[in-house]
Amino acid sequence: MAIKNVTQNDDGSFTVKLKFPVEHANRTVKELRLRSEMTVADLEAMDKASGDVEKSMRIIAELSGCAMALLRKLKPADFGTLNKVIAEIMGGDEEEEDGDGGKDPLRIGATS
Repeated sequence: MAIKNVTQNDDGSFTVKLKFPVEHANRTVKELRLRSEMTVADLEAMDKASGDVEKSMRIIAELSGCAMALLRKLKPADFGTLNKVIAEIMGGDEEEEDGDGGKDPLRIGATS
């Protein structure tokens, strides 16, 4: 992965160093760590959110274990970096095909 301020850890998780650390719960948060694999429960939590920004925040919260209140304090630059990591985890912008050469209908954002 070649996203600035992001490292992939030995366990596959990602650490995102925040360009703009935030104060939350009486501490300074300088980095966030995200799991590298999603579950259906993560996707379900994202689906319950309204609007694209809240959906992004919800999936970041699920994968990082961070409170939504903390994520609301992020600057757009750091939020954008976290979204790039999420895109990488979800498979990026690549088109996935099923075994018959068609689009996989289970892929996030797939249309029929």
